[in-house]
Amino acid sequence: MGLGKTFVGSEKMIQLNKRVNLVICQKSKVNDWIDHFVKYYPMAVWDLTNKNDFKLFWEDCKFGKVGVINYELAFRRPELSKLTDFTLMLDESSLIQNECAKRSKFILKRLKPSNVILLSGTPTSGKYERLWSQMNLLGWNISKKMYYAQYVDMKISPDGYPIITGYKNVDRLKRKMREHGCVFMKSEEVLNLPTQNFIPVNVPESKEYKKFKKSGIVTFGDIELVGDTTLTKLLYSRMLCGHYNAEKIKAFKDLVESTDDRLIVFYNFNDELEVLKSV
Repeated sequence: MGLGKTFVGSEKMIQLNKRVNLVICQKSKVNDWIDHFVKYYPMAVWDLTNKNDFKLFWEDCKFGKVGVINYELAFRRPELSKLTDFTLMLDESSLIQNECAKRSKFILKRLKPSNVILLSGTPTSGKYERLWSQMNLLGWNISKKMYYAQYVDMKISPDGYPIITGYKNVDRLKRKMREHGCVFMKSEEVLNLPTQNFIPVNVPESKEYKKFKKSGIVTFGDIELVGDTTLTKLLYSRMLCGHYNAEKIKAFKDLVESTDDRLIVFYNFNDELEVLKSV
């Protein structure tokens, strides 16, 4: 938020100068986009979540027209697939990163825009594999298999599932993104934010965790953890990496005692919360 994406996107849309424009956004942002266009641009603006407005949207407008609709409703309006020669703008484009979702399939396969504008403050959330569908929409005709082969490092887990371990050729990926119209802006270019420091604190695995990982069962006093299903094994493994790890709690105590500042702590389980509160 606060990067000026709304103005950047709408100004680009005006420059592209198509008579018909479609904005797809989150439901909570529909009215914000409508108010923005009404206030700043001499265009007819229609709320496509409203059935009457949706019908009027198809009528000719002298100065061009903008239709605004949310992701969850867009694929339920098959008439939109009949639009031609229009500009499509997606706000929070990361919402189409799952190409198998209905909304993504509709946007990627059914819509035929002349121009595409994607806006996002978090296009990947640090995970480059999530870029493929967005880049595909921008015209990069690379298959998902080839994309992963060139830019994503993977390995197969003992259970047979693929695990992403890192990324490769990142500079080339960014270059290809720029070639397809991506503009990278950092928050400090737009507003001042306090410096963020990330300090990893590594904690050794406990002997209980190692035992559970090997045998699927471990006992803590009166508590017995049995990983008899995939779900319970994952759940208890997470607990053993958290509040059941004495070294982890000690590291947390050291952090708390190292500052008088107010802290925000994220936790997973109610039992974990009680341990953290006691510290």
